[in-house]
Order: sequence, then C-alpha cells, then structure tokens
Amino acid sequence: MKIISKKEKDFMIKNQFVYEDNHEILRALSLLTQLGLVMISSIILFLVIGLFIDRTFNLNNIGLILFIIIGVISGFIADYQLLSKFLKKKKGE
Repeated sequence: MKIISKKEKDFMIKNQFVYEDNHEILRALSLLTQLGLVMISSIILFLVIGLFIDRTFNLNNIGLILFIIIGVISGFIADYQLLSKFLKKKKGE
C-alpha cells in the first residue's frame, strides 16, 4: 500500500475539480455543435428539396421559399427535442 503525502493528495483533489470543469465545458460545446449541425442540415436538406420541386414544376421560387421555411421550422423542432433530452439528462444527474 502506497502512502500518499499531503502535497500529492492536494494536487489530486485540485486536478479532479479542473477535470470536472473541463468536462462540463466540453459537454456544453458538444451540445452547441449538435444544435448548429442539426439546424444547418435541416435547412440545407429542405433547400435542396425546394430547388428540385421549383425546377420540376416551374413555380418561380415559391417552392424554394416554402421549403426553406419548413426547413427552419423542422430545425427548431429538432433542436428543441435535442435540448429537452439534454436538460432531462442533466436534471437526473
């Protein structure tokens, strides 16, 4: 059994708190990244669908605008669901 000096013990305790702080920062950054990627991918997906429908049926950009709006709304819904899952998980800790 190894005997730990007071200096080593204090160092371990200090680094444990630093690690926990960094862990929370990384969780927050990963959540922000996920929220941004979900929003952007949703808008781009519906933008492509809107362009396809616009060119197929010659709708004078009405389909494009409509599907961009749908993409933004679906992005907000997906972000809300992702954020609510994150907050429920955080509340349970």
